[in-house]
Amino acid sequence: MEKTKRYYWIKLKTDFFNLAEIDFLLSQKDGCQYVVLYQMLCLQTANNNGELASRVGEMIIPYDPDKIARDTKYFSKDTVIVAMELFKKLNLIYTDDGICLKIAGFENMVGSETGWAKQKREQREKQMYMELRIGEVLALSKENVDLENKVLYVKRTLTNDKEFAIILGNKTKTYSGNRTLPIPDFLVPIFEEQLKYTNENLHNLIFTNNDSYIRTSAINKELKKIFKEELNLDPKNISTHCLRHTYGTRCIEAGMTAVVLQRLMGHKDVTVTLNTYTSVFNKFKEDELEKINTYLNNNQLNFVNNSN
Repeated sequence: MEKTKRYYWIKLKTDFFNLAEIDFLLSQKDGCQYVVLYQMLCLQTANNNGELASRVGEMIIPYDPDKIARDTKYFSKDTVIVAMELFKKLNLIYTDDGICLKIAGFENMVGSETGWAKQKREQREKQMYMELRIGEVLALSKENVDLENKVLYVKRTLTNDKEFAIILGNKTKTYSGNRTLPIPDFLVPIFEEQLKYTNENLHNLIFTNNDSYIRTSAINKELKKIFKEELNLDPKNISTHCLRHTYGTRCIEAGMTAVVLQRLMGHKDVTVTLNTYTSVFNKFKEDELEKINTYLNNNQLNFVNNSN
């Protein structure tokens, strides 16, 4: 994977379709087309700072309706002309030099990340949504992934020796750590993309750093950075293992039994699972007791003392 390649996306707030400008567009005869066109323009200018123009050598060539219609493919020239005029009147696009139009508020609508940052994010997602230990994530190879059956085979882990050199082991942390896990549907595209690059390194590893092993400390450092700089939270006690525990907690909240969770987490016995998630299981127990209390009250099932 190209570590310096940058990926872009647009970010829509949950109230996007309630914004006065968007609501007005939707009230027009072809409003749905106008809104989709606006979003497509945001995407197409994502790596151009929101500027509706092409650069050829020293020349800056502003987009015209013909080019926009060609590039977006789904809209007629007349639709583009009407939409662009509406965008201007609604201040969704503007010009600051009298020549080129720009997307207003572009910096708040578009996100990006490098290939390296993308790879680390995908590592975190696999750990959070598949209860893997970080060493297990970094030891995954293409032989461990069965996309046809949507399962992942966990068979080894990445560790450090006494000299802190990275070792690719031939087994997991515990015997029970050797397990088969289901791959959630929304993670399949991530695996598909990442598998394209596995033949480029010695051990067919899914995640590498310039064909070398990735240190778990590097992933933890990146996660702490996100908590501090992007979430403005204290990262002192944060590590990638928190993602694994988040998964375990969500499984319990969803009603999963301790025995099933134990097997997914790779704990050597169910006692480890119960001890690790004691507070969560207690809260789950309280919720379940509240259900039976509600049932008894709703059905007026009370004890009757027949003794006289």
